Amino acid sequence: MSIRTNPMKAVDVLLKRLRRTRSIFQERGRNEPFDGKSEKLSQELEKINDLFLRVKRNEDELLDTLTEVYGRLGKLDRKRILQLGRWQDSTSHHIEVENEEFLKELRFLKGLKYLSLRGISRIFKLPSSIVQLKNLEILDLKACHNLETLPSDISSMKSLTNLILSQCNLLDAMPKGIEKLTQLKVLKGFVINSFTKTHCRILDLSRLNQLRRLSIHIKAEAAIKDIDFENLKQFSALEHLKISWGVSDTSYSDIPITLPSKLKKLHLECFFGQKIPKLKVVELFSALHELKITGGKLQSMNHHNRNKMRKNVEILHLKYLKDLKVDLRDLQKIFPRLKYVEMKGISNHTYTEWSIDQTGR
Repeated sequence: MSIRTNPMKAVDVLLKRLRRTRSIFQERGRNEPFDGKSEKLSQELEKINDLFLRVKRNEDELLDTLTEVYGRLGKLDRKRILQLGRWQDSTSHHIEVENEEFLKELRFLKGLKYLSLRGISRIFKLPSSIVQLKNLEILDLKACHNLETLPSDISSMKSLTNLILSQCNLLDAMPKGIEKLTQLKVLKGFVINSFTKTHCRILDLSRLNQLRRLSIHIKAEAAIKDIDFENLKQFSALEHLKISWGVSDTSYSDIPITLPSKLKKLHLECFFGQKIPKLKVVELFSALHELKITGGKLQSMNHHNRNKMRKNVEILHLKYLKDLKVDLRDLQKIFPRLKYVEMKGISNHTYTEWSIDQTGR
């Protein structure tokens, strides 16, 4: 008998054994009473057995009820979730629409909580009617390559927790109002461009005290100031940060990046400087334990950052850095707590993967 795989049978068998044991105690007239703990367990099993018997007697009724509940939940989910975009990231799964007129009908889906338009081509702008989805929590627009603008009144979508704009390459800027989406926990694809009063900046986002994940793309024509990345220190809950560069002005390569103290993962993509950027932390202690650098002009890891930030890095990814030449021993000196390293497509390593387990340490 398997108690785990057949609990209904196990209850019946164990109850019989408990009853038999109790009767043996009584028949022999032993001085000690039937074990108190066993008596309590017996009573619990009696209750469970009664429940099982009721379920068995009403099995058909139970199955009918379960079927009805399941169907009802399915209908509710269909009303709350709308996946129009692709599930896969592969470009071979291409979706294209004639225009974005069909999106105007979404305003009638008042209970919608999740909307994905991921990877759909020829959506140039979102209709203003989309902001009528007051209950929408997740809006996924990843890889909508033709998308140029977001609704100017996006601030009215107060329920949004996830706004995903990654790979929306034609987006010029972020409209003012995003900083009012105080429920946001994930914001991917935030664009920095030439500044105007109608654009949202990094400083504005510091009001989002629930933000956990943030990815920033710096456009080619962006005007960057030191204070832009200094303001990151105000993101009190931020744990994951990605910064990707489209700008190639080398005068910006020495701008320091101040990291919030709770940051755990940092990804730098297409950084155009030859030396790793100046990474500063708010406090002496930094939670940063994973650093990823992908693409760009990096030639040396041994620069700046001789502080507590480097001391805590345990996981390091270096990818597609054709100008970088570095060895594992160098990295272990720079990052003394390293436990895992992945190097791919750098000048002296086609592919190298190392973990602390490999050395027996």
